[in-house]
Amino acid sequence: MENPEQQVSQGVLDLRELSSRFRPGLTKVAGAYLAEAATVCLASNSHFSGVVLDVYGGIEKKYELQYINADDQMKKTHGDDEVATESGACAIAILILEATSGIVVDARSRKGTGFDYWLRVDNSPSDGYFQDRVRLEVSGIRKGDIRAIEYRAYRKVEQVTKSNGELSAFVVVVEFGTPLAKVVKL
Repeated sequence: MENPEQQVSQGVLDLRELSSRFRPGLTKVAGAYLAEAATVCLASNSHFSGVVLDVYGGIEKKYELQYINADDQMKKTHGDDEVATESGACAIAILILEATSGIVVDARSRKGTGFDYWLRVDNSPSDGYFQDRVRLEVSGIRKGDIRAIEYRAYRKVEQVTKSNGELSAFVVVVEFGTPLAKVVKL
């Protein structure tokens, strides 16, 4: 892959949008929290608003990431690297899937299910049943290489397949160092 700083974006993902638009399964406050975490992860890798995210796998696209640069208070709030990386990866995964597939977060999944979120087509009725829903499993890597991303994606696909292989799912692995995101559709 080419240097992301030299790539031309094919679209924009604005992390601030997670706190400004209604989503059935994500409050604006929770969206702001995820967006802040992503901002801190990007800042820890010396990125600034406008960095290009290269998305590959089931979706091939380059996005310019827009956000408010991290300040000291954000960095203190998201001081646990592991939690910040997972939360930040969720922010980016949600925006990628909204932009490319027209699906939104419908609900947070319970621990132990093998995936993070239930998704649904935007504006479709939410009847409380999950037959027409899609699962989303997200993983984040603060800084890693392509092998780390591929291995993590492989493991997450195994995990999601075991949870209920009959329902559709997305696995998204976000690496903040480059930044890169791998999307797998099951």
